Amino acid sequence: MNSFNHLANKNHVIKSLKNQGIFVDDLKKISAGLNSQSFYIKIKNEKRILKLYPSNDPLKRDRLGNELSFLQFLKNYDIKNVPSPILWDKSKGWMILSWLEGRPLKIIKSEHIKLLVNFILELDNLKYKNEAKYLKNASEACFDINSHINSTRNRFLSIRIFLKDFNYPEVRHFDFFRKFIKYIDDEIKKIKSNYTNSSLNQELGKKLNLNKKILSQSDVGFHNIFLLNNSELQFFDFEYAGWDDPHKLISDLILQPDNNVPLNFLKNLQPIIIKYVENRTDIERILLVMSIYRIKWLLIIFNKVLKNDINKINLDEISKKLTIYSHESN
Repeated sequence: MNSFNHLANKNHVIKSLKNQGIFVDDLKKISAGLNSQSFYIKIKNEKRILKLYPSNDPLKRDRLGNELSFLQFLKNYDIKNVPSPILWDKSKGWMILSWLEGRPLKIIKSEHIKLLVNFILELDNLKYKNEAKYLKNASEACFDINSHINSTRNRFLSIRIFLKDFNYPEVRHFDFFRKFIKYIDDEIKKIKSNYTNSSLNQELGKKLNLNKKILSQSDVGFHNIFLLNNSELQFFDFEYAGWDDPHKLISDLILQPDNNVPLNFLKNLQPIIIKYVENRTDIERILLVMSIYRIKWLLIIFNKVLKNDINKINLDEISKKLTIYSHESN
């Protein structure tokens, strides 16, 4: 049997599972994105999640294998508010997981931030377990300032190369893209200069040791969380999970455009900040990392534009979104 197509339809999925001896009573697509497809399935009256993983990952990352190993690790240490792997086939790119009850969070409250922080610290407390050393780094993980800068700069260069070779249909498009590219280029140079000229440059340039690294879901945020019984959080999507930089994690929680921690609840991040921002070097380091990831999120917003038909781009809308994010995140 061929592997699942990332955009497989319902009938193809049912037939493919049947060929494997898995008889599905019901199946409904839940989501389809760049990372994977998710289906609600029912097998012998048991609710399950079926995930289909893309065969070609731009980062050459084994998303299924990564999610599987991380969830198995959490299961071994009795972390209950995550899905459990039940059945999988790496060669064909699918995995069946336990069903998570709950609903998406529409209104984020202070208690939800506290529960999220507790989960982050619960995962991090497992980093000294013997099995943790076999877990991979989180997707695009960086453990020193130069690597963070280079990662974001590489993302920027790929966009700049694309725009350089692009045949702009309107002068208006050209002017907008030119100004955006110049702004990002100037910001990256400014960050690099601040880092190079810092009196703490030598300390800032060091790679994080085990005590400073964190075990993380990585793609952490309320887009990957369900609320259960108004008092519990359920966490899903661990394709990017692994060893990560806590300053990057904190930056993402604050800076992520659509699922960030509301400003009036930032004080609830204090337990993580106290643990990983201990001295002057840490303070300067996290400010640099936040500056870098502010640019990264601007590039992610902009990259979504490039996936559309250039003639259908609403420049006023995207310009407004980029401007608002740039000001709010500054």
